[in-house]
Amino acid sequence: SIAREETYFEMIVKADANLGPQKDVKDLRFKERLNVGQEVSLSYKKANMFRCTVDSELQLLSYEGYETFGVVDLLQKREIFKREKGRGCGDHTAQWLTIFENKYLAVQLSLREITMFKVIPDKQKYTFVRDEDYSFKVAGGDINYCCFDRNCRRVVVVVNRNTLELRSVSDIKKVVRKIFLKQRVVFMPLRCMQVSADGGMCVVAGGYKQQRFYLIDLNKKKQYELWSEYLTDTLAPCFINGDTEYMFVADNDGRMEIWDVQKKKPVKVLQTDTKKIVQASASTHNILAIGSKDKTLRLYDVTNWECVMEKSFNCTGYSLDLTHDLKYVTFAGHGGDRCIVLEIE
Repeated sequence: SIAREETYFEMIVKADANLGPQKDVKDLRFKERLNVGQEVSLSYKKANMFRCTVDSELQLLSYEGYETFGVVDLLQKREIFKREKGRGCGDHTAQWLTIFENKYLAVQLSLREITMFKVIPDKQKYTFVRDEDYSFKVAGGDINYCCFDRNCRRVVVVVNRNTLELRSVSDIKKVVRKIFLKQRVVFMPLRCMQVSADGGMCVVAGGYKQQRFYLIDLNKKKQYELWSEYLTDTLAPCFINGDTEYMFVADNDGRMEIWDVQKKKPVKVLQTDTKKIVQASASTHNILAIGSKDKTLRLYDVTNWECVMEKSFNCTGYSLDLTHDLKYVTFAGHGGDRCIVLEIE
């Protein structure tokens, strides 16, 4: 239709002003910086890895495994920090943060608490010190998901799978707003929730065999139940470029949809060749990255939806992360490679 063509045109010509100068996706080159399974000797021996993410400035990689959390130095290719996680903690809670020019690493180590470590550099070494001012506990249930916005102003926590808590990082121990969810959030090894870059919106996937998913306006406390007529499941959601204009959701057969956030309607469908489950997604600087059970990382140019990079590794795509400065992409999951860090040139 004409209306749909106009929507596509808006998506193509729209540039994200908050991301600064856009790189031409076609000109990007990817160099393998680290293969954790082949190059790093970890005390954690299981093959499964969940959320893995890099801090570009510190050159550090954090990882979450079964009941384990750790940090690897990219330059030295060795583990420099490790903590045990309580059974039942979320698998996608770790996040690098910058607060008042200080570096922090947030992670869930116990069922009802998010621990914040201040990262202190000292002669090419790093010390991780628990910060009591920024660590916080929840009441009335266990934490399932935790996500900070891009500028570290807000944090969104899902408690007991049915309550969403919004907090301000400046007064993090206080709950600013509670939203009781219409549908319980599915708790699984895949990430099922993401917050927009500005902290204003949240998207929650329905999970396996669920064609519905939820868009939550955190400022207006409104929940929107959205139904896909094309997907058989709703998995691995994310906001395109982190913005609140378009969002992504996928299913168990490698099918993907792009939705218009304001109109709350799908505007684009995509399909992977192997038709394997899409398990992870991330988007920034006009790139949409997806990780699949076929052990393949795919990168799409969101200006034309062409797949510009497709590369397979010896691990499934449980976790996928693009740094906001577009310097690193991290792909992790189950398999011998465990976690792959690619440097973007």
